[in-house]
Amino acid sequence: MAHPAPHPADRPTSASSASSGAGPGGRSGPAHPRPVRVAVVGAGGFTGGELLALLLEHPSIEIAGLFGSERIETGAEPSIDELHPRLAGRIHDRVQRGEVAAIAACRPDAIMLAVPQGAGATLVATVLEATDAAM
Repeated sequence: MAHPAPHPADRPTSASSASSGAGPGGRSGPAHPRPVRVAVVGAGGFTGGELLALLLEHPSIEIAGLFGSERIETGAEPSIDELHPRLAGRIHDRVQRGEVAAIAACRPDAIMLAVPQGAGATLVATVLEATDAAM
């Protein structure tokens, strides 16, 4: 599995930080001065809920945005509490309509897809054109 290139802000800026090799919590690898901003597309479905549960446990992840299908009507965005009661109180974002402009507007570093295979293939090309995010 290929790993995305590190964000420029994640690269060491001095010789001492580059040579230490220890990241947060004493782990080896690059230090992450800021969390990785992740947008989740398909957040309303079962797989999206499982993915969110994992991401919420990760100390270096910030949820940048939650997106569902284009069937979500503007103004009727469901809350995560409604869709995934076990995540109630852990995240307060609403699942927005999964439009490319909205995904790009949240300025994610990475986008994770929890959508059916056919939907993902079409979405990847258009989102990559509109953002600098890794998928």
